[in-house]
Amino acid sequence: MVTHYKNTEKCFANNSDCYCSALKIASFHVDICKDCSFFKTQKQVEEGREKAIKRVESLDAITRQSIYDKYFK
Repeated sequence: MVTHYKNTEKCFANNSDCYCSALKIASFHVDICKDCSFFKTQKQVEEGREKAIKRVESLDAITRQSIYDKYFK
């Protein structure tokens, strides 16, 4: 198994089968994550999702419903 690290942390998109789920490619080369603009740790992904949820929750009811209808139906 090849593990990809940037700043000693694993990218959320790189699974144990050497596959990058963000780019949808096999990532057999160790340096593939080195300068990747999609690189995020699992913690960064979770923080981003929390921030997005808080932002949507701060919107008025009509806008929230519009977002729900567009992305979750």
